[in-house]
Amino acid sequence: MTNPYSGGNDDFPRYEPTNHPEDRPDYGQLPSYGGAHEGNAQGYAMAGVHRHIPEIAQNFRVAGATEVKLSFTPVLVPMNRGILATVTAPLVGSGDASELRRAYHEVCDNEPLLEVLSEGVWPTVSMVSGCAKAAIQVAVDERAGKVVAQCAIDNLGKGTAAGAIQGMNLALGFPELTGVLVVSTAP
Repeated sequence: MTNPYSGGNDDFPRYEPTNHPEDRPDYGQLPSYGGAHEGNAQGYAMAGVHRHIPEIAQNFRVAGATEVKLSFTPVLVPMNRGILATVTAPLVGSGDASELRRAYHEVCDNEPLLEVLSEGVWPTVSMVSGCAKAAIQVAVDERAGKVVAQCAIDNLGKGTAAGAIQGMNLALGFPELTGVLVVSTAP
């Protein structure tokens, strides 16, 4: 049996998950008390040292990328849960925004936890707070020649635990979403 995640011709090592803090890069001191974050935003693990970069790169390779070059800059903001990720990529092909949206719908529409929002509606963390859904939007920045994709998730609701429940459900023959929260609890 071969490992589909091995190999690749880029600068990122093969992803090896670890629970050993000494194997992780030093992100510097991040204040952990509430007052340090209030009214503040702070980037961390910048300039190519974030521990998820190898994992992101391997998934691009699995999806067919032959060369992976990426920059990942997480930003801490004062909220108790949620991630809003914005990704830009070079525009290839025709550059037709409707073609791009069709491709996203083709991949996401049959996935019960992925929702491509109506054109012009951008994701917010409150859309997915308390559930395992991902709110997704994609557009073309014609001036810059870029694809802009944005996704909001509740990192406590859509994470490894929800994925484990889905996997267990499928393995045991239960409906995939049994026990998985699919409706936002945001007011």
